[in-house]
Amino acid sequence: MCVSPKKYKEQIVVAKKKHVCSECYGTIEKGEKYEYVTGVWENWHWKRYKTCSDCQELREKINSGIIVWDEKVAFTELYERVADYSEYRDNGIEILQWFWEICLKRGSYEFLWMGENLAKKILGMK
Repeated sequence: MCVSPKKYKEQIVVAKKKHVCSECYGTIEKGEKYEYVTGVWENWHWKRYKTCSDCQELREKINSGIIVWDEKVAFTELYERVADYSEYRDNGIEILQWFWEICLKRGSYEFLWMGENLAKKILGMK
């Protein structure tokens, strides 16, 4: 669930060095465009998020079907929403596979367990 920030700045920037994506924990390569967000959320804590272009595109796809702002995918919650989405939506397997492919492409091993879940869904196993 999204929480409205008290102060917020969002921009697309070009990486001057390697970074880690806040969503998939994969690599954002030097020279690649990525989303950089800074802001103040609850308790007046400054936070910053770096999102690779792949995760940004997936988040926008999921958010496109959500009308209420505070139900949209919040920063660092993409993997949770992907897991939920895969359980309750018609194109859930497609979304799960998309996220898994992003993780593999970007060298993130944080979510490899999703590959097992994807295989079970495709094969109709629980």
